[in-house]
This record gives sequence, structure tokens and C-alpha cells, in this order.
Amino acid sequence: MSISERTIIVHGDVGSVEDEFYLRMRDLVRDYKPEKVIYICLNKPARVIEEKMNLSKYMDILYIDAVSKEESEIRSDIIYLDRPTDYNSLLELLNQELKKKSIVVLDNLHSIFLYNNHDRVLLFLKNLFNEISEMGSYLVSYLVKLSLETEVEKTVLSFADRIIDLPVQKSRWDEWNRMTFNDLFAIRSPLLYIIFTVQLVIASILVLIMLYLFWKV
Repeated sequence: MSISERTIIVHGDVGSVEDEFYLRMRDLVRDYKPEKVIYICLNKPARVIEEKMNLSKYMDILYIDAVSKEESEIRSDIIYLDRPTDYNSLLELLNQELKKKSIVVLDNLHSIFLYNNHDRVLLFLKNLFNEISEMGSYLVSYLVKLSLETEVEKTVLSFADRIIDLPVQKSRWDEWNRMTFNDLFAIRSPLLYIIFTVQLVIASILVLIMLYLFWKV
């Protein structure tokens, strides 16, 4: 990653973008070795993020939780905001906490638009991205494709130095629907092969039972 690419948005389908976002974040932390990681929670509470991803294994994190309605627990690594639209307090906190070697993590960008009008959110995001770049830190976030109006989505993406545009994932149902009989027998997974074989045996037994009942009648 170029030193000029300080703000990054992972852009992809709802089924893949979040997992890829966490992978990219871990890679960035591993390669950059920041003094501090600041995770801004605008989509899920800090405790949910921590439990889901178990990120403490990989890095020391300061959470800024703007989602929890009340302080569920008092911890030195969680700072609670009264509401997710308190952008001034959020920027002030970042100014206090940011060091030269810091990474700011901002979860699903779509969620921030749920709390306020688009113009105000876009202004906040523009200021946030610019400020982090000017301070020599990094920001990584993600945006689900087609989750915003087209022009709003384009504007959000324009704030980032780098867009990681994930390829469209094929529907698993479409993939299974296009499989031939030979493809099914070529499946390398033993579990899938066993399941298919059992289903084939059951279907054969049912056919035999139906034939028996037919001839008996």
C-alpha cells in the first residue's frame, strides 16, 4: 500500500464485504504496526464487535461506542458517546486520541446515514477522512454496494484514497443449479459426497416402494 493511500474503503456485496473488511484491517495493522487502533462503532456496540471478531488477539483497540444507549460496562478501552450524530464530540475525541501512527476503523458507512440527513453526514465524513490523512494516520472502512443512492455512494467513495472493489459473488444456488450429474460426483468434499449419496439412496428406495405399491394394486 502506498503511503499516500491513507484512507481505504472496502466496497462489495453484503455477503462478502464485512469479512473482507476485517481481513484488510488486520493486514493493515500487521504491516503498519500502529501505536493505537481506534474503532468507531456506528453500526454495532463495542462488546458485539469484540465478541464477534475477537480482535484483541490481533491488536490493542480503543473503542468509541456511539451505538450503546447506556454504558453497559465501565472499561478504560471503551469511550461512550451519547448519540451517533454527535459529530463534534467524535472529532474532538479523535483529536485527543490520535497519534502519528494510528489506524481509525469505521464500520459500515451505510449505517451512519440512518441517523442524519445525507448532506450533514457527507460533510462529516469528508472532514473525518481529510483530518485523518493530514495527521498522518490511516482509516479503513467498508460500504455495501447499492446500500445508498447512486450519487451519495459515489460521493462517499470519492473521499477515500483507495477503493478495494470486491468482485460480485455468484449466487450459490445458481452454481448448484448449473451442476451436471458428473459435477456432483466430482465434489471433493467427503461430507457433501456422503450427503448426496444418502439422498440418492433414499430417492431410489422411495421409487422402489412406489413401484411395489403400483404393481400390488
